[in-house]
Amino acid sequence: MPEEPSLWPDPAALRALMAGPAGALLDRLLRRAARQLIGRRFTVPGTGGELVLRLDAVRARPEPLSVAVGQFGDVGVSASDVEWRGVPIRRLDLACRNVHVRPTGTAVAAPVTLEVAVGIDVVRDLVAAARPAVRIDAGASGQARVAWSHRAETAAVHVVPEIAGRALQLRPTVLEIRSRRFRLPGWLPPARIALPDLPRNLRLRDVEPGADEVVLRLVAGQWAEELPTSPLLDLFTMS
Repeated sequence: MPEEPSLWPDPAALRALMAGPAGALLDRLLRRAARQLIGRRFTVPGTGGELVLRLDAVRARPEPLSVAVGQFGDVGVSASDVEWRGVPIRRLDLACRNVHVRPTGTAVAAPVTLEVAVGIDVVRDLVAAARPAVRIDAGASGQARVAWSHRAETAAVHVVPEIAGRALQLRPTVLEIRSRRFRLPGWLPPARIALPDLPRNLRLRDVEPGADEVVLRLVAGQWAEELPTSPLLDLFTMS
């Protein structure tokens, strides 16, 4: 039986090609593609809900000889003016490590990290929609201030968010009553919130409250995506 065609031509035959004009052409193609995409808005499929974003930057400097065998190195993407499932997101930074394309036409990155920044006002509205009696605000030094909505100005508990397995823990540290603050003992149990399943095997690794935003850091061990199986050399025939 004839062998199934591979996405990649013979690497030995490509080395000389990639070391010469074709390598420079690939670099120009990547730079031109990035310039044409920067500043445009995109809808990204396969994200567990409609994801719309404005592309701000693409970071990728693959070596031509590595590309000849399907190795693209590290690829980073930054975006702003993001919206996912109707939730506005200030910015998004995606880092894909060890990006490579298998001979079968599957693009793989391992690992993948994602950092998302959400305005504190958006977080407050999301919490209020789920728990109208609770108000959340930014605290000091990476903490959040949690209070009953009808007593938000007179009493609150400051909590430190922590990730424990598949749950978000809110560890109480300070009790605030009017202008006075009382440090709470470390043995108090944290409140636990079960985390939902996230798309693309992402797991929440860290939550960092700031003065006016909350930063979420997520990680996935590996992403794999099927690509069209047209040979890489088709890139060199593009005008």
